[in-house]
Amino acid sequence: MADLNSILIAVIVISIYSIIVFILWKYKWLEKHNFTPWAGPILMWKTTRGREFLDKLAKHKRFWKWYANICIVISLVSMVFITALLVWSVSKVTLIPKDKAPTPEMLLGIPGINPFIPVFYGIIALVIAIVFHELSHGVLSRVANLHVKSMGLLLFIFPIGAFVEPDEEQLLKTTRIKRARVVAAGPGTNIIIAFIALAVFSLLLAPAIEPNAEGVGILGVDEKTPASRTTLQPYDILITLNHTPVRNYEDFKSALNNTKPGQTVEISFYSKNRNTVVHENITLEDRYNYTHLEEDRNKAYMGIVPFNHRGFRDLLVNPFSNGISGFLSFLSLPFLGLSPMDENFGSFYTINSPLPAPAFYILLNIFYWIFWINLMVGLTNTLPTLPLDAGYMTRDGIEIVLQRTKMKKERREKVVKALMLLIGLLILFMILFQIIGPRIFGA
Repeated sequence: MADLNSILIAVIVISIYSIIVFILWKYKWLEKHNFTPWAGPILMWKTTRGREFLDKLAKHKRFWKWYANICIVISLVSMVFITALLVWSVSKVTLIPKDKAPTPEMLLGIPGINPFIPVFYGIIALVIAIVFHELSHGVLSRVANLHVKSMGLLLFIFPIGAFVEPDEEQLLKTTRIKRARVVAAGPGTNIIIAFIALAVFSLLLAPAIEPNAEGVGILGVDEKTPASRTTLQPYDILITLNHTPVRNYEDFKSALNNTKPGQTVEISFYSKNRNTVVHENITLEDRYNYTHLEEDRNKAYMGIVPFNHRGFRDLLVNPFSNGISGFLSFLSLPFLGLSPMDENFGSFYTINSPLPAPAFYILLNIFYWIFWINLMVGLTNTLPTLPLDAGYMTRDGIEIVLQRTKMKKERREKVVKALMLLIGLLILFMILFQIIGPRIFGA
C-alpha cells in the first residue's frame, strides 16, 4: 500500500509539473527566460554568463594541466576496472534467480526512479556530481583555449543535470593531449570527490559509532517462532545463548548447533528500549518445521534475523579492511537495505558526537551518497564508448595504434569507426544482458 501511495503521489506531482510547463511554454514565458523544452517536460536552461567565471578559474593553467594529467591516469585505471567489473557481472548472470533479475530502473542512477537511491540524499549527491563534472570540462576547455558556447541546467521538477557546451568542432581538431585533459577532467573529478567524501565518512564520522554491546544484532524476529514468544525485539543485541558468549555470527551458529529442538535454554540480550541486559528462557524448535528442507531436520531454530553489527561498523570505518571484496561490500550497502542508515538502525549503536543522533545520521548519509553517486557517475563515464567521456580517449588510443601500421588515413578512419561501433555494441549488450540474461538463463 505504501508503494502504491508513493507511485500515486509521484504521478500527481509529475502531472502538475507537466501542465505548468505546458502553460509556460504556450505563453512563451520559457522562451523569454532562456528555457527550452529538451525532452517533453524536461527543460534546458542556457546562459553565457558563467563563461567569465570559467576564465577566472582557468588562469592557473599550470595547476589545471597537472590536475588534468592526474584525471587522465584516474580515468584510464577506472576504465579498466569498470570494464572488468562489467565482464565479471555478465559471467555471474546465470547465478541470479529469475525472480531476482534486475529491472531497467535499477540501472538508472536517478533518484526517485532507481528504487535503491533515496530521493533526498540522491538529489543532493547527483547535483554535486553533475555540477562539478561539467564545471571540470568547462575549466579545462578554457585552459586548452577552446570556446565554450554556453552553460546551463537540466530541470525536471528539480535540477537533474548541468552542462557546459564546448565548441565540438574545436574539441575534435585540438591535440590529443588537450582533448584527453578536457574529457578526463569530468570523470576524474567525480572519482576524486567520491574518495574525499569517503575519507570524511570513514575517518571523521563513522568512528563516532560504537556498538551498545558485543554480540549479534537482531534485524528481525519472525512471527510464530520461539523468538516471537520472548520479549526480543528488532535491533536488540544477543549476548549469550545457552550460557555461551555470542561475540559474532560464527559464535551464534556454533552455540545454536550445540542445542537441539525442544530444549529450553537461557538467552541474554541487550535491549536499548529498556537500556539493560535482559535474561530469558526460550524453547527451541525444529528448523525443519519452518523450512521443510530435509537438511534442516533435527536442527534447533530460534526465529531471528541475525546481523553482525560489529562487523558492519568496522566496514564503515575501513571499507578496505578485506581488500576489494570489502570495498564492493561497502558499495553494495544500498542493495542490502543497509543505506540510508537511520535512528532505528542506530539502535545497535551509541553515537559519540556533539551532534544529535538525527543530525548525525543525516550527515553520515549525505557523505555516503556523495561518495556513491560521484563514484557511479565517474565510473560510468569511463566506459570506453562514445558519447561517454572515455570514448574519446579510446578512439584516440586506437588511432595512435593504427597510425603505426602506416595505414592510409581514409582506411584508418573507417577502421576506427568500425571498432568504436563494435565496442559500443559489446558494452550495450553486456549492460542489457544483466537485465535479460537472468530471465532466460537464471537459476
